[in-house]
Amino acid sequence: CLLPLVHELAMAISSNDAVLARRVGFWPVEPTVNSFREVLKDRSVLQSLVFSVYLTVAFTVIAMALTIACAYPLTRPELKGRKFFTTVVVITMYFSGGILPLYVLIKTLGMLNTVWSLILPLAVSPFNLIILRTSLMTVPDSITESALIDGASYFRILTRIILPLSLPIIATLSLFYAVGRWNLFQDALSRNQNNIQASD
Repeated sequence: CLLPLVHELAMAISSNDAVLARRVGFWPVEPTVNSFREVLKDRSVLQSLVFSVYLTVAFTVIAMALTIACAYPLTRPELKGRKFFTTVVVITMYFSGGILPLYVLIKTLGMLNTVWSLILPLAVSPFNLIILRTSLMTVPDSITESALIDGASYFRILTRIILPLSLPIIATLSLFYAVGRWNLFQDALSRNQNNIQASD
């Protein structure tokens, strides 16, 4: 796993001639930091990096909040029709409307050319939602029933009992959301298109 990273690092700090001549292995050849200087000269690179970090953090926070808000009610036996709602969520894992309906939806909601068009459409993953719902259902009913008898609201039960007991799965799903958002090619493509239009 580490050898490709070592090779990339060696190429990054080697001279351009040595890289083009394929003389770089696991040790730098004619070490230089010119490549880093060239990259850092372009302000759009740093702006894109900052935007990517901001987008990933905002998306992860919003996605986890919405996923928890959707998963928790599906674990409560008092919710009428919860099997139906769960089935609807599962169906969306197998069938998708496609890119055109998504574009029409974003345009209708007035989210074109906004950061929300990169956050809200993918904010709730049905797969992550089912995983979280299944994990929350492992919390013993006796705990929540005791809290209800003591007068706690469902929101208080969620924030004071359920979430603290579910920190491992929340951390895992947060990582899934963050990595998935960071690796999306569509963001880089749209950002690059905006830069091209701005330069024109």
